[in-house]
Order: sequence, then structure tokens, then C-alpha cells
Amino acid sequence: MKHYKVAIVDDDAVQAAALAELVGRCVVPAHLEASVFESLGAFEASLDNEVPDIVFMDIVFPSEAVQGDEERASAGFTAARENLAGIDAVSQLLEEHEGVQVIYVTGYIDLCTRVYRTRHISFLPKPVNEADLEEALCRAVDNLNERVVRPFALKVGGRIMSVDPADVEYIESDRRKVRVFLHDRVIEAYESLSSITHKLPGTFVQCHKSFVVNMDCIAEMRSDAVDMRSGATLPVSQKRRRESREAFAEHLRARL
Repeated sequence: MKHYKVAIVDDDAVQAAALAELVGRCVVPAHLEASVFESLGAFEASLDNEVPDIVFMDIVFPSEAVQGDEERASAGFTAARENLAGIDAVSQLLEEHEGVQVIYVTGYIDLCTRVYRTRHISFLPKPVNEADLEEALCRAVDNLNERVVRPFALKVGGRIMSVDPADVEYIESDRRKVRVFLHDRVIEAYESLSSITHKLPGTFVQCHKSFVVNMDCIAEMRSDAVDMRSGATLPVSQKRRRESREAFAEHLRARL
């Protein structure tokens, strides 16, 4: 079963916790691990370490809308409704991560047409209906799982190459560029590791901040390193050790 990261971005802690609980109850063909972010700033900071696979994004963030603006603060409810910071966050923070599945959640049903300025798969009004939530999550997981057979685009110089995920052994990040190690060659491209990771199927796991590996190509996973069938040895960071080992164990069980 695939493992996917879910981010819930909502300044209402009670509603965010309730949504996280609902996500945990939904029956979907994947294991979902949810994290809650009560501000757009906290969510943005988290993207430096890990980009989630599924994002539940609230639309209105009133506390961030009126900061330092006395006129808007005095307007209260009206100012809050005008601040569609969640839509802007999706556009600005997730634009390059085309594989991220965005689901909007809001208490303002009249905003449903405004979300179409950004890419998303569903719009859920608050309070969130469990059946609607499960349907949206299943759609998101299906989209993520489809990446297994979908080639991804890689910009190499002035060219755009089509790469089959099955041909990739591992990917290494080196500052502003990545090296994609195929079975027969290495491709270098100026692209972020996180943007490529979201084009890959669940057969890949990030074992280190600079390495993503194809678990089909792993010969052995040790506590601090991964031995590939090709003979290459890659590091496993302490931060990602548990997640990597659990993902590899689940990957092997799924193939028994």
C-alpha cells in the first residue's frame, strides 16, 4: 500500500483537528499521514523539508489578512472575507509541484467559483461531510497512483525529455540541479528534487534530503545506507530512517 503525506492548512485549530480525524477514518487505497498547519507561514516553512502529496487548504485567513492594517481590521468580517490567502498560497507555493493534489475547504460556499484560478481536484464546504471527503481523497489517491505508469517531463538544457519512472534507479540533488541515474546513463537537469519527487510513483522513497530511490532497485536497506542492485550505495539520514525502512518493508510485502 502506498504512503502519502497529507497537509491540512487551517487557522481554526478545532476544525483542523476534526478534519485530520476524519481523514484517518476514511477508507482509501493508501496509507495517509496527516499534519496540521495553523498558518500559511508554518506551511510555507515546512515546504523546505518536505512537500506533501495532498493538501487541504482553507481559503480565508483573517488573522493574516488584517495584520498591520487598521482600516481592514476595523472592517472585521468583511475584511476577512476579502482575504483569499489560501488561493494565493496554492498559486505561489505549489505552482511548481504539479503532482500535489489540492482540496479546498471553506465555510464560505460563495467562494466556490474563485478557486478555479488555481489547479485543484475538489472543493469541500465546512462542516466537511465524511462521504464527500472520502470521495475527494479517493480521487486524489487515484491520481497519485496513476503516476506509476506515467512518464514525467525533465527539462535538460533547451530540451524536454520524457522519462519512464521504471527506468530510474535513483535521483541525487546537487544544489540547484539534479542527477537522474537511469539504468544505462545519467541525466543532469536544473530542477529541484521536490518538484521531481511529485512526478514519481509510490515505488520511490526519499531516504535522504539529497536522494530519492526506486525501491524496485534496492538490494538491501541498512540503518544508515541503501545498497542498490547496481552496486551503488546511498546514505540514509537519521531523520528519514524510520520512514524509509517502513516504506521499503511495505513495498516488499505488497509484492508477496
